[in-house]
Amino acid sequence: MQDVFITGSGSYLPGRPVDNREMEARIGLISGHSRKLKTLALRQNGIKTRHYAIDAAGNYQITNAQMAANAVTAACDAARRDSRQLDYLSCATTQADQLVPGHASAVHGELGGSPMEISSHQSVCGSSMMAIKSAYLNIRAGEHRVAAACGSEFSSRWFQPGFYGEIDFSSMSPEEALQYEFLRWTLSDGAAALVMETAPDSSRTCLKIDWIEQKSFADRFPNCMFAGADSNDPEEAKPWAHFGSPQEAYRQERCCCARTSFCWSRCSRCGWVTFSRCWINAVCRREISAISCRTIQRAPSASA
Repeated sequence: MQDVFITGSGSYLPGRPVDNREMEARIGLISGHSRKLKTLALRQNGIKTRHYAIDAAGNYQITNAQMAANAVTAACDAARRDSRQLDYLSCATTQADQLVPGHASAVHGELGGSPMEISSHQSVCGSSMMAIKSAYLNIRAGEHRVAAACGSEFSSRWFQPGFYGEIDFSSMSPEEALQYEFLRWTLSDGAAALVMETAPDSSRTCLKIDWIEQKSFADRFPNCMFAGADSNDPEEAKPWAHFGSPQEAYRQERCCCARTSFCWSRCSRCGWVTFSRCWINAVCRREISAISCRTIQRAPSASA
């Protein structure tokens, strides 16, 4: 088995930093609760600035694949490698620019270089670690000597008001509107990448990877985020592709979302507050958050 070292890292952030006051000009307001929930979300996430791949006029400046390729190029530069020296490329994202082909194919196309093995990973927050582990294991097993892993997101394109145009927010409570609003005021755009090799560069600091462990609990808990289905219940979920038309799927999704509410959870030790869907019980939140919070209590309402 070969040792694995991180020999370079790189990132790409589109456009200039956007502060909290400018957010509305980029992603707009979608409901009468938007400004209140914006304040609530920003207080919780603590983010001061972020980057968007959409400019103030609503123009798309770059694709998800291009951001990823830029990050890989930056990581190769830091590792003092040319992208043509890569043997393996693993790419992660929540939603690629296209349904097919895989995200890694698009990134490789933007990156250029030479033929190489690739892999695509799509699993929201966990996908980047999946891509890193894939690259790590390929080098560890002796399949390749130089690999890159990247994660990229173009979240803001799904947060434009036009995507919510047919949803009736007028009858929603703040708790119901929160399921649409929270991620809009939390997520943004960008990409990052790592280069991994079988040996360190003796002229600078390189980090050795001893192990990477990942574990899914999807066998016992519902996923905290989902898209492309009318429900998050694995026994009842109907994929959008199984409806007669996109319009029918969208109407059903609206009905489902209108019945899904949020509650507040607070850690009695550290005061950490989170939002969770009502079907995520306190035991689930306690197990998932055991590292930072030992006791999570359900508050009686979102106004508490």
